[in-house]
Amino acid sequence: MADMPIRFTTGGLNYRRTPSGRALVAAVESTALWDAQAERVLHELDPLCTRFQGRLAVEVSGVVNFSCAWLNALVELSERCAAAGGRLVVVGAHREFNRVVRRTGLARRIDVVRTEAEALHRLGEPGFGPLTRLGGWLSVQLTRPIYIGRVA
Repeated sequence: MADMPIRFTTGGLNYRRTPSGRALVAAVESTALWDAQAERVLHELDPLCTRFQGRLAVEVSGVVNFSCAWLNALVELSERCAAAGGRLVVVGAHREFNRVVRRTGLARRIDVVRTEAEALHRLGEPGFGPLTRLGGWLSVQLTRPIYIGRVA
């Protein structure tokens, strides 16, 4: 499956497989999600929910304005993911979104995390434990160039 962008009038939806290939990360690249966009995202991600056994992460860091239709779409997608044996994880949501989700009680139905690494961990992706992160940090530190002498 190649990365296939879906375009909205004010942005788009890009998706890619995780490194293991068992889950999908969809990035919503739009500042606003109203009724039509929410319906389109749901329509596009629904078959992928089945294909990836309900293991989906939706990155929404750019979304600032949204309607109730967007919340309803996420709840519906979350239920479909759970029915397929997985879960939906929303990544990088705006603080207003987090506030609405908490106040309305939707936090029980919509799983929201800050980073993609947290989302991949919740989806059960291998290789995102503390030792792996430490190994990555060490490899960066050990492969840095060393400068000897004066640098002008």
